[in-house]
Amino acid sequence: MGLPVLTDTDIRDLVAEVFGLKVTSSKRLDGYDDVNYHVKVSPTSQNAHFLSLSEDGYILKIGNPNVSSNLDNIDAQNAMMMYLNENLSNVEVSLPLPSTRGNYKEVVNVPLHENVDPLNGDAPPLKVVVRMLTFIKGTTMFHVKSEPGREVLISIGRLTGQLIHSLKGFDHPGVITAKEFRWSLENAPDVEDKMHAVDDPNQRGCFSQVLADFEDMKKKWCDKCPQGIIFGDLNEGNIFLEELPVSCWDSAEYYVKGIVDFADHHRCCSVFELALSMCYMMLESCRKGTVRPIEAGGLVLAGYLQSNTLTEGEQHMLKISIEARCVQSLVMGQYSFKYIYPDNLYVLNTQTSGWQVLQQLRQLTAKELWSIWDQVLSAVNTTDGTLTNDHH
Repeated sequence: MGLPVLTDTDIRDLVAEVFGLKVTSSKRLDGYDDVNYHVKVSPTSQNAHFLSLSEDGYILKIGNPNVSSNLDNIDAQNAMMMYLNENLSNVEVSLPLPSTRGNYKEVVNVPLHENVDPLNGDAPPLKVVVRMLTFIKGTTMFHVKSEPGREVLISIGRLTGQLIHSLKGFDHPGVITAKEFRWSLENAPDVEDKMHAVDDPNQRGCFSQVLADFEDMKKKWCDKCPQGIIFGDLNEGNIFLEELPVSCWDSAEYYVKGIVDFADHHRCCSVFELALSMCYMMLESCRKGTVRPIEAGGLVLAGYLQSNTLTEGEQHMLKISIEARCVQSLVMGQYSFKYIYPDNLYVLNTQTSGWQVLQQLRQLTAKELWSIWDQVLSAVNTTDGTLTNDHH
């Protein structure tokens, strides 16, 4: 089922009816599964629940039809946003805002203009969940050419550790398990069924071997690793950066301002949060040439280890988990573009960098990779003793 395609009039009518706000401008944002718009509104409101209106605007989030069917999970997302808003230090979190009825989500019918009936011209309505979220003022990392640099990478590592630590105190009946979530790293081997979407035989062979290695390592170590709820998608599109004052440019030009998009949260091995963060930052560093990918991963790890530790099982799982995420993203991206979202180039975002990073990782043994990372850790002055076991 396709994503809804809304006109400017559709957006104005939807926001007015559901949220009591008058849209003055709207801009569609990048997205994988949902449709997101940055909307700005006039200073008058028909919504008694809005005590004040932001000049920076809001995010209108229109859920993917498949996701919209799980209302409990939408509630869990909203609850997690509110929880992390209170429990994360120095990082903004996008928050849900109430509709005119006082609800943090509403189920509505929206037109699917791309599926017009040729006989009568009517677009069949699509039932979806819509939410209004606060807008984090800043720029996504994807659109900042000079980042991630050294300091931002270390900050992402710290943030990853904060998320794992903070979410130990969060729970909600709507949080799904790894088995229920196709994008869970735990389910990476499932993309073998979609390997036919990959045209390059060299890639197919490499991908299948990575998935087999991951499955073996998962069976050996996953149950021995700490489990928990993870954010699950700390990538360049969900991290907002803001420029530092020029007087602070000695070590960095940007800092991590906030995070958005909680749709990928789920229960799984906690180390997957770190693996995902390291993977995405390695891909983004590769794409922009800001830091060598292997070093970039080490810098994220260094930030994480400043206030966290890794068990023996987590150390064993880390390298192959990063590789498995590369494969998962590469296969799902090609499959989605071919068969689901042929007009959405965003789903191909990691193709070139993902293949390059995966090849670099596969050329190194675990011992060789950890040796490089140890050098990075030493350079960042990571506290001695953060690794609980010898990882060589």
